Amino acid sequence: MTTLQIDNNDIERILQQYKKKLDYDKDRYHNKLKTNPTFIEKNRSRARDYYHKNPNKKKEYYEMNKETITKKNKINYYVKQNKLDVLEKRYPELYKYGLDTNMFTTYPTTDISS
Repeated sequence: MTTLQIDNNDIERILQQYKKKLDYDKDRYHNKLKTNPTFIEKNRSRARDYYHKNPNKKKEYYEMNKETITKKNKINYYVKQNKLDVLEKRYPELYKYGLDTNMFTTYPTTDISS
């Protein structure tokens, strides 16, 4: 059995090709497809079909993740209001969950004392 030998030059070339393709596809979408009426209609019909074929999918996802979604919404509220101290006092277990999941680092916090 032969093994595939890939050196750094091959890896670099593959990554460059991948990046170039991503840029091409992004540019093509924003400059050609996004405003094309045929593409818009096909995309809408595809979304409509998916919506009609999977009517309970969103509901099932919400029911399975209701607790997590509620926690995240509550944490986001206190983070956006810049009231993490209130969150820590009222909901210590929720504050610990936010620390464990790094939810406080996703938003820039402003320091009032400086």
